[in-house]
Amino acid sequence: MFHNMFWGSEKLSLIGNDDKVQEFECPFEVNGFEYQIRHVVQCVAQGRLESDLMTHERTLSTQYIMDEVRRQGGLL
Repeated sequence: MFHNMFWGSEKLSLIGNDDKVQEFECPFEVNGFEYQIRHVVQCVAQGRLESDLMTHERTLSTQYIMDEVRRQGGLL
């Protein structure tokens, strides 16, 4: 079972096939969504209805994956 607040992490560790651990810190400036918010503001200012970085199709696909993660983690 994973930690229920994994999405609120500001640090992550990646373990490679060689068992080498890489650690990354990504502290929030505000709430952790500032990067997405900036991109949405940029898209709206340019009159775009869809991001080239996160298309509607990719958004739905990601949501299906996250629903499954939550289901398997007992959050749904």
